[in-house]
Amino acid sequence: MKDFKNDKKNRRGGRSEQKPDAITHQLRIDLEDVCEGGSKTVEVTIKVAEERNVCPKCNGKGSETKIVRHGPVMMQTQSHCSRCKGQGISYVGERREVNEIDVYIPPGTKQGDKLSATEEGHNLPGMARGDVIFVVNIKPHSIYKRIQADLAMTKELDLISALQGYDFMIPSIKRGEWLQVKSENNGIAQPGDVICVQGHGLPQKGNRGVRGNLYIRFNIILPAPNSLNSTQIESLKKVLSPSRIKYNMPGEEMNETREFTEGSKVRLTGLQNQPDLNGLGGRIVKENFRPETHAVLLENGKTVAVREEMLEFATKQKSRKKRKAQKPKKDEYCETVTGVKVDDPDNIQYTENGHDEDEHEGHRGHGGGVDCQQM
Repeated sequence: MKDFKNDKKNRRGGRSEQKPDAITHQLRIDLEDVCEGGSKTVEVTIKVAEERNVCPKCNGKGSETKIVRHGPVMMQTQSHCSRCKGQGISYVGERREVNEIDVYIPPGTKQGDKLSATEEGHNLPGMARGDVIFVVNIKPHSIYKRIQADLAMTKELDLISALQGYDFMIPSIKRGEWLQVKSENNGIAQPGDVICVQGHGLPQKGNRGVRGNLYIRFNIILPAPNSLNSTQIESLKKVLSPSRIKYNMPGEEMNETREFTEGSKVRLTGLQNQPDLNGLGGRIVKENFRPETHAVLLENGKTVAVREEMLEFATKQKSRKKRKAQKPKKDEYCETVTGVKVDDPDNIQYTENGHDEDEHEGHRGHGGGVDCQQM
């Protein structure tokens, strides 16, 4: 397996050796891959050839220069080489082949990270072996949302669970493992409460010994309309069991899997430096002009750059067919955990994602012609 490093020049005698252009390949991975790291085999199409021919007239440049005299004036013109028709260099037996490359994904890898595979690209005579640059593209997760090295999710609770204590299972971000989340001392869960399950987020990039946390926000679901008659209302404490009352809990049937794209209608949420903008709507006019950052045209006419975790869709996702409740298989590991209530959910100090450049809620800059105001 090749080492994956930053771009590096092969040198002979102190001079850079000419290489074919590097191949850029999108590496689409799961959030579980970010957690676990490891190798992934990827097929990349490369060029190979048997022999290299260099045009003797233009010496491989593909163009020739002519001096034309117009009276006392000497003019220099450049045109395609008349012998090779501008090709310069040609190859005998040129063809395309599939190269299988083992890509090492460091734990904590971020969206847009670049992983370089040296000497795994085009293999053409007379040149050093080319490179392949993999650009990381992380798929949206059906349950978890990434916030740097932390994970966040929403869990809906029926009224009895909120009052008497909850006990539910969720798949861990580690494949084949589960978390059994139980309330502490059967305390009452209030709508919007957030608990922190420490150490069950993602590894910090460059320091896999440090793990982020898992934040779970509760959404308490009240009984559906017309579920209670007058007699039941008089004896609520005896009839609040889910076995007797219908609860509409769409979050048990579906999770947000849409991706933010140009034209998506969104709202700002979770902004700390300008909280007055929270809830303001707009639409995305430029997606990913910086890693995990979109340009949003707001209702007030301003264009701002916002990190993805500070956006939510303004429209509901279409419902799906109800899924069966998830539970671990016999051979899968399940850990029982409790969470500590977060006193101030709007001011959580999230775990840093790594030691790269600072990340902010908003950026000032130009991306594809979009002028973004700093948040």
